[in-house]
Amino acid sequence: MLATMLKKDSLKNISSKDLKISFKISDGKVYTSPFDVNAGDIKLNLSGISGLDKTIDYTMKVMLPENLAIGGVTSLAGTIGGSFSNPKINLDMAAIAKQVATGLADKLLQKAKNPIVKTGAKAIAAKLKTEAEKKAATLRTEAEEKIKNLGK
Repeated sequence: MLATMLKKDSLKNISSKDLKISFKISDGKVYTSPFDVNAGDIKLNLSGISGLDKTIDYTMKVMLPENLAIGGVTSLAGTIGGSFSNPKINLDMAAIAKQVATGLADKLLQKAKNPIVKTGAKAIAAKLKTEAEKKAATLRTEAEEKIKNLGK
């Protein structure tokens, strides 16, 4: 699923060797401490809970190299839920939107040499960040509604 989202076929078949994963078992669940998986030049950090009923509830962080950055986004955060046979990946759209807005704002500020232009650029950057956060909240709400409707 992540391979499709990122349009990166090399993520379709991740194989890892020599993983050291700390975990504990309690109440029929396996609690996994954070561990890293390298998929080529992409780094995944995962942690969470696996149920003996094959349910999963993991958090993930994906670090992308600069050449795979999407709109200046080099890190993604999200969750993996559902089950082993039907996983559901949800990305933190608010964090992605904030990274994009921050990247745009930084570019504006780098181009602004004149103090008056720089002041205007800072105002525009602040506005971009605010708009991105609002849009991200809207996207998150829409995504949550779609997820609820899938279960019906």
